[in-house]
Amino acid sequence: MLGATAQMEERLQDIISSYSPESILPLADGLLGFIHHQIIELARDCLEKSHGALITSRYFLELQENLEKLLQDQNRAASIPTQRKPNENDFETIKLISNGAYGAVYLVRHTETRQRFAMKKVNKHNLILRNQIQQVFVERDILTFAENPFVVSMYCSFEARRHLCMVMEYVEGGDCANLLKNIGPLPVDMTRMYFAETVLALEYLHNYGIVHRDLKPDNLLITSMGHIKLTDFGLSRVGLMNMTTNLYEDHIEKDTREFIDKQVCGTPEYIAPEVILRQGYGKPVDWWAMGVILFEFLVGCAPFFGETPEELFGQVVSDEIIWPEGEDILPTEAQDLISRLLRQNPRDRLGT
Repeated sequence: MLGATAQMEERLQDIISSYSPESILPLADGLLGFIHHQIIELARDCLEKSHGALITSRYFLELQENLEKLLQDQNRAASIPTQRKPNENDFETIKLISNGAYGAVYLVRHTETRQRFAMKKVNKHNLILRNQIQQVFVERDILTFAENPFVVSMYCSFEARRHLCMVMEYVEGGDCANLLKNIGPLPVDMTRMYFAETVLALEYLHNYGIVHRDLKPDNLLITSMGHIKLTDFGLSRVGLMNMTTNLYEDHIEKDTREFIDKQVCGTPEYIAPEVILRQGYGKPVDWWAMGVILFEFLVGCAPFFGETPEELFGQVVSDEIIWPEGEDILPTEAQDLISRLLRQNPRDRLGT
């Protein structure tokens, strides 16, 4: 058994070396980039558990199957014939949709097919100044890989002289933030559907190790048919996909402390207490944000507020929620669901 374990560990070390970040070009295909990342994460996770004697033969078998599946996906992606690379001249700009710190999103039309898209143009100079180039490739890889009816899909991406460009499906129904601004609290039936569709998007992403980190009504787009599309992965992190992590006892602890970069980023009203306290974080931060969003859908405003981020964060970590009363009281099951999503301890939070 010791000999077999040593052989497996040697094989895992070879995989980690073969699929190191240096072995894939930063501008390579987004699908390949995502698969490379997951191969490395799975191999590292197994090697760590093997050194700690935390794994069983069942874990080894599942890991081997999953690595083989990822390698097959990679070979399939690499074998797709390369087409002419897209460029800015393939699209004509119709109007500006939104502006941000790193760039802007435009409504564009493909010059040949006349199909409309949303093009995110990220200023390369700004990225270099803020050391954020790798994060843009993470966003590109996620959008390229994701195939889910409730997640915005990627059409193509390319590099222009001054910008990195991502061309995505155009969702023309606006977003939930504007909807709340226009009509106030949402009807219970509408809330139930939008919340459920966002949960489906989130579970899909978490299964592939993706933590969104910036869930809020602004990033929940509404299609012309009235369905949700989750967008904006500019702050997202990619960890280990949920394929083997449930086969050892400490997987919940790992999920709640998967990233330890101590960054406090995102939109203040939706940031989880463990991020504010710099305790490390993982997928539960998204479930916290879902609790805030559900409260906002039903009440019309977020449960935490303050004149400054510091004042707001003080409310979050002290668990000060003022629930509506009288005619505005929430349905019992809704308040219970929100309470379970807004648990201070990420280990106790619904969804973890």
